[in-house]
Amino acid sequence: MQLEQQIESAIEAHSEWKRRLNSAIDTGQSAHSVAVVCRDDRCALGQWLHSLDGSTKDSFRWQCVRTTHAEFHAEAAQVLELALAGKKRDARARITYSSSFTGLSNKLTAELTAWKRESIGQLAAHSTVLGFRG
Repeated sequence: MQLEQQIESAIEAHSEWKRRLNSAIDTGQSAHSVAVVCRDDRCALGQWLHSLDGSTKDSFRWQCVRTTHAEFHAEAAQVLELALAGKKRDARARITYSSSFTGLSNKLTAELTAWKRESIGQLAAHSTVLGFRG
């Protein structure tokens, strides 16, 4: 699978976490513990990020995505902790439009999208150099 497709899958996996947290707030239950959610290497996006090769991990974009992803998980764990404690109002406040959670979520999606665009641009430039037109 090409990097662009992997990034698109990562964006989808990230969106799923937002739905899971909303469900946890609604029900007070989660299939995941706070100890697992706080880790950035346990979700599908994190596993993918950490599995990439060394040259990819050396890139500026990977570093940005990795840092924001870790910050997102720390915030998500705090939301989940409130949800599991039955503090629905507090948990909802942590995921409002102007919250850190939403800001980090949006930033992560934007960084992944930028990475995807850069990857497509590099592929197009490489194809042009090789004489292909797409």
